[in-house]
Amino acid sequence: MRAILLREFGGVEHFYEAELPAPLVRAGDVLVRVRAASFNPVDYKRRAGHFGGALPLVLGHDAAGVVEAVGEGVGGLSQGDEVCAFVGDSRGPQANGGYAELVAVPAQLVAKKPAGLSWTEAAAVPTAGLSAYEAIVRHAALSRGQSVLITGASGGVGSFAVPLCLRLGAASIVATAGSERSAAYLAELGVAKESVISHRGATPAELAERAIAANGGRRFDVALDLVGGDMKRLACEVIGFGGRVVTLVEEPEERAFPVFDAQKSPLFARSASLHFELLGARAASGGPADWEIYREELSALLALIESGQVRSARTEDLGALSVETVREGHRRLEAGGVQGKLAMTVG
Repeated sequence: MRAILLREFGGVEHFYEAELPAPLVRAGDVLVRVRAASFNPVDYKRRAGHFGGALPLVLGHDAAGVVEAVGEGVGGLSQGDEVCAFVGDSRGPQANGGYAELVAVPAQLVAKKPAGLSWTEAAAVPTAGLSAYEAIVRHAALSRGQSVLITGASGGVGSFAVPLCLRLGAASIVATAGSERSAAYLAELGVAKESVISHRGATPAELAERAIAANGGRRFDVALDLVGGDMKRLACEVIGFGGRVVTLVEEPEERAFPVFDAQKSPLFARSASLHFELLGARAASGGPADWEIYREELSALLALIESGQVRSARTEDLGALSVETVREGHRRLEAGGVQGKLAMTVG
């Protein structure tokens, strides 16, 4: 199979194309002939070496394609099924990511693709969609009539988080934006124009004041941090009593603030909770029983998309599988300002 590999950690110049043997299909695995793959921030972070790993690497956490073969013990999936998959780290160093013509993943990380989704649209769902689903549905437990702040809502995860909040009956969704293009995309997703606040040139105190004002002068029931840094602090500052802050972004030690100090912590002072969403945690550290939740949640999300209750993310096709396409995807994401998702066709 053709694959795009990473020779060494660092810049995009370290990507190269090679022919690799087809992945080994173990018991419980599904072999997928990839038709499309998408790009996520975790990809360029892995490329830079933040998470280590044995080189050379084939990156890519998302894939959509056709089942080529199933391993012993797999039920509910057959050769020829159209599927999408979260290509996590459950197979360890024997695995390759979605930047390849074939990928083998445990069946628990695979769900059937709705017929109405294109290959690139389907490939855009697993990592970003599941991250949003777990953050909003599982951790935040958002219920009808509650208010939500979402930082960085125009990116991949936000593209699913906003529609999910609307589906769950959020009374107010306030979102941050860094450009007019992002603000326009948020309006497309369903965020009211007056509920989009620009973070350009604003101090943290000004942002908090604007966010609360956009929420009718009230603090938030839920705050979702998709950016980190000052935006994570904003999420904690504007949360109300008993509220839930969910973050998907890790921080270096020097960016830490006193979460556990009752006098200084905005969370402690409002008896609020902080939740961490790391989608790959179960894949990397758990076993088959832990992985089943991926299939359950991905199937539930895809059913909402298929029925029209949740819209899929705007997805831009960057072209066919190649070194240059992969480099372009990484450059675009790392530069920031992408609305929705970036993907590529493979087969």
